[in-house]
Amino acid sequence: MLNLRTLSIVAICLSAFAVTCDSHSAEKKKVKVTSLSAQKQEQVIGDVNEIGIIPRFATLDELFAYKDEFLATEPEEVLKAFKQFQINHLPSPSDKNTNDLSENKSFKINQDLAGGDTLNKNDGFDLNINVNGSPELNTIPDIAVIPKFDVIPELDVTNELNPTPDLNITPEQKFKFTLALSEINLALLEFDTALAELESLPLSDLKTVNQITLLEKKAQILSKKNDFFNAVRYLTQANKLSMSNDLNRQSILTALQLSEIYVTLSDIDKTLYWQQNAKSLLAKEEDLGLLIEASILLAKQQQDTGQHLNSTRTLINVVDRVADKKYYSVEASLRLRLSENFKTAKQYVNAEQELERAYKLAVKSRNQEQQLVAIIHLIDVYAVQNKFSSAKPLLKAAKSLERFLTTVKDKRDYELAKAQVLAGTSQYKKALRILENLDMSDVLDENAKRELDIKLLELKSNWLVLNGKKQAGIQLFKKSLDSKLAQQETSSTIKLDFLMANYKYDVAQAKNELAEVQQQLLEYKKQNDKLKQPKEGFIDSLYNNRVLLAVSVILLLAIVYLIVRVFRPKKSKRIFLDPVSGANNHNYFIKHVKLLMQNNTPFSLIMFDIDNMRKVNDKLGFELGDKLLALVVERLDSRLGSNKFLIRLSGDKFMVIAKDFSLKQAFALAEVLRKELNSDKFYIDNLGINLSASFGVSYCYGDKNIDTIKDDVKDALDKAKTKGGNITQAMDFGK
Repeated sequence: MLNLRTLSIVAICLSAFAVTCDSHSAEKKKVKVTSLSAQKQEQVIGDVNEIGIIPRFATLDELFAYKDEFLATEPEEVLKAFKQFQINHLPSPSDKNTNDLSENKSFKINQDLAGGDTLNKNDGFDLNINVNGSPELNTIPDIAVIPKFDVIPELDVTNELNPTPDLNITPEQKFKFTLALSEINLALLEFDTALAELESLPLSDLKTVNQITLLEKKAQILSKKNDFFNAVRYLTQANKLSMSNDLNRQSILTALQLSEIYVTLSDIDKTLYWQQNAKSLLAKEEDLGLLIEASILLAKQQQDTGQHLNSTRTLINVVDRVADKKYYSVEASLRLRLSENFKTAKQYVNAEQELERAYKLAVKSRNQEQQLVAIIHLIDVYAVQNKFSSAKPLLKAAKSLERFLTTVKDKRDYELAKAQVLAGTSQYKKALRILENLDMSDVLDENAKRELDIKLLELKSNWLVLNGKKQAGIQLFKKSLDSKLAQQETSSTIKLDFLMANYKYDVAQAKNELAEVQQQLLEYKKQNDKLKQPKEGFIDSLYNNRVLLAVSVILLLAIVYLIVRVFRPKKSKRIFLDPVSGANNHNYFIKHVKLLMQNNTPFSLIMFDIDNMRKVNDKLGFELGDKLLALVVERLDSRLGSNKFLIRLSGDKFMVIAKDFSLKQAFALAEVLRKELNSDKFYIDNLGINLSASFGVSYCYGDKNIDTIKDDVKDALDKAKTKGGNITQAMDFGK
């Protein structure tokens, strides 16, 4: 048995240990030491000035590692470290002059001591330092003991007396340093300073890859400032550079950044253009890492613009590639992203299936954080469907794993899921308390912060009303409406600013071009005046005047063409598109066939219509039937190249123009399209539908008109339908 004395000793020891720990904690607060395992203690000795102790780094690699570790949490400290490194290793010419010590140069430090072991309060001393010799004390008080200072004296000099010699900084390292410094200022929301850092790098002195990176970074900062016009200019320049130098990775990423800006500006045409640009480059990309990165960005944009089916297909394509490699953790992350697609599209059954798969994959890779994130998302899906009885057991499972949450966003998602379950079980006070204490420190983007605020206001408003506090709930509801209106107003202002900037730029360009033309006219006028002077021969004079007249006429026509080109409205291509299915329309068919016939270009026609489409429309309604036709076009487009054009004639009847195709080749293509339609179900609102179609094929030969060509292929289609459908029938040459 332990006696009282033993217990007392143990208690004292524990107290001493606690005091020691507290003292160590206090010391750690005074001096920040990085957690980099490769960094020695002496490399972290600080430079003393008015802001305290700054970590000192001997190499850029150590400095960059420090930035990567602490930028998200302590950007101010990282900026101080970078500034100190810049002073020590990248001095400006003025810095070099002030820090230069000549051979015989000396200086004095007069230090008054506040107190010491044997020094008087008013005693002082002068310290002379010669560069070639040892320190000499001019005045040394009679002392027996050298005093010890608990506090480092405040010196009159802010920089080191002997700065670290300049490192051999290469232009590449200087570029990376400036880029990192700009990134730090961006994290501190110092946009102008971040941009100024990048402007200090001359674009022409950099390698092509670095030029592209610099342009992208400038565009990123300008986007943060809502200056989308100049951001688009920089990114377009970067995209041209990468395309002309066959830099596939940079081409894809710049195209996606451009489409992201047009998503913000709600310009669907430009968004689709740049997305298609990125997709065509991704199709031939073998780098799986780039494929994953770009596919996630593309899928997010497609989801934001309501292209839920395209977004899902983009992710499924890369998920299949990752699954083949058995990268369980990566596949889990992609399936989490895929579940968000299904949830946004209100396809909750599919979302649940993807989350369950993601959880199993996270278990396989022993990634507890991913397991917890999958559970949190599943709770959220159940909460949206009011399945709180299914969500409560998952909440208990999540609680045992909550220590594995590392990011602020994941912690916030967990708290939100918990709050929704509490509110779903009528525990509104607890749910509201959670919302009040949510950590949003990681949300730096103003638009993202505003969207999150609106979401929280709507939840609070709803729960207050359900808790009986109608007046408070109504006030918050009005506040959320005001926030939405302010967001819409900001968005409209941004779009208007972008349009005005484009308009001013176009006008300025047109003025410059007109000024150049006017200058040329002036020069020609001067030449004309010279030609009017008497010449030696009448024939020569007449010839010269004719040349001038011809040049003037050509120039006048050029001016007229320029004015018309700048100011005339662009003809829309929409007259050739079918608004329901997204295919080309009958107008396009007539125009294209006439063009082929005028040029004597051989071609074949494939006509098909969907079997039993009337029954589908009767069961689903015409609205869903139209969506089904759009899905048919989307699936078949993948099988058609640049010389094959898909056209919707009317209803469920379609036509394909196969340029330079013989009848035999066209028949083979029709079979490919027919089998593609049968290859899988079409999904609309979680409803799977099997479709088939009948195909007719004809070949344009001899002296025929458009009506005769259409009749030939229609006859072939009618024969296919009379034989039961879902087959391909070629035209009969013997009729």
